[in-house]
Amino acid sequence: MGATVFVSGALYATVLTGTIWLGIPAGFLFFFAIILPHLPKNRIAAFAVKYYTTGPMGVALAGAYIWSFAVRDELWKFSSDFFGVCAQIIPVLLLTTVVEARRDAGLPTVTLVGPLAILTTGEVVALAGILKPSWGLFPPVAGAMTGGVAALILSVLAADAEE
Repeated sequence: MGATVFVSGALYATVLTGTIWLGIPAGFLFFFAIILPHLPKNRIAAFAVKYYTTGPMGVALAGAYIWSFAVRDELWKFSSDFFGVCAQIIPVLLLTTVVEARRDAGLPTVTLVGPLAILTTGEVVALAGILKPSWGLFPPVAGAMTGGVAALILSVLAADAEE
């Protein structure tokens, strides 16, 4: 059932956007939107705590990889303002992720290393992109944003770990 849901979401998003590069992430979102409400909360929380360090890092790397093809193939045009906007969003995302993770007793402090490294790297690259925009700087920043959002989502899902 899970594979069917993923493929359906990916195909639907590919048809809507006209590109598979947006269809793949949309397939994952569709999959989790359908599957997550049907799983027990303690199982979801245990998953979030277990993969809090490695999960966002994997999502950031996969996001950077996908966005590198989308930008290189000119399927996705980005503005030079992208780096300025990301340089403003990433610190807020970083602060929100840290506050949410610290609020939750189920996540040890050491698990914040991965998400903090991702977001800090994304911020530094975004600042470099402000100085000299280039398509080569776009994938790491987009990947860091994707990984940061994944870290925030996992920290919210981990809230039920102690209950």
